Amino acid sequence: MIKFRGKRVDNGEWVYFNHFGIYCDNEGNELQPKRFIRDCGYKVDPSTVGMGVEIDGKWYFDGDIAKCLNTNDEWYISEIKFDGSALIIDVQRYDYDYTAIGWALENDIQEIKIIGNKWDNPELLGGQNEQGN
Repeated sequence: MIKFRGKRVDNGEWVYFNHFGIYCDNEGNELQPKRFIRDCGYKVDPSTVGMGVEIDGKWYFDGDIAKCLNTNDEWYISEIKFDGSALIIDVQRYDYDYTAIGWALENDIQEIKIIGNKWDNPELLGGQNEQGN
């Protein structure tokens, strides 16, 4: 399943929705059907809208900051990104940098813990997000 999230402009809360604009709770269950942004009463900052995927019962979203355990039992921090076709994550110790998150979980990463996101916790990425905030 795929869903999206965006940060409300009025109060900073995250809202979750599918690609039809139907809002979902954190587990992906559909809530009251409404059109995204225009008719729902929520104005969402478009720069915060990102896709999420569910893998093995856990949700991962574009912009999440993850603490990853590699196959050498070493922890590192990585940002989850959307590259236009898939959510990708940094895979250390290989000749490639980023790869699809599902593949990484099967082959390169033992565990991923979401510890924040680039909008609410930019300090986890060294103090700045992509927009310099």
